[in-house]
Amino acid sequence: MRNKYYGECYRCGKGCNPGAGHFERYKGSWRLQHADCAIKYRGTSVHYETNPLNDDEMFHLLDQGGQILKAYQNAEEVLQDLEGKDKREFFIDIKMHHMLTIPEFMNRYQVERRK
Repeated sequence: MRNKYYGECYRCGKGCNPGAGHFERYKGSWRLQHADCAIKYRGTSVHYETNPLNDDEMFHLLDQGGQILKAYQNAEEVLQDLEGKDKREFFIDIKMHHMLTIPEFMNRYQVERRK
C-alpha cells in the first residue's frame, strides 16, 4: 500500500514523501521503501544499513584486530580486491556499523553480483 506519511526508505536510506513509496509490516513494526526501490531491489536483501549496494556506501577491510586496512566505495570493489587473498585473516565493515566475515560478505554480495 502507498504511504500516507513521510519516512526513510529502508532500501536506500533517503527520505520518502507521502505517496511516493510503499509501507510494509516487518518484525512487528512498519517500514517504508520508495516505489522505485521496491522494483529495483525486488527479491534481494538490500538494506541501506546492513546490506547496501549503492556507490555512496562505505566498506572497510579490517584485520583481525579491527584496524582499517583499506576503504572501498562499493561491494564490487571489495569482491575484486578479495580475489586471491587469504580470506581467513580479514573482516568487512559496512558503514562503520555492521561487520561481516569474508565468507558471509562474499555469500551475500556474490548473489547480487550475478543478477
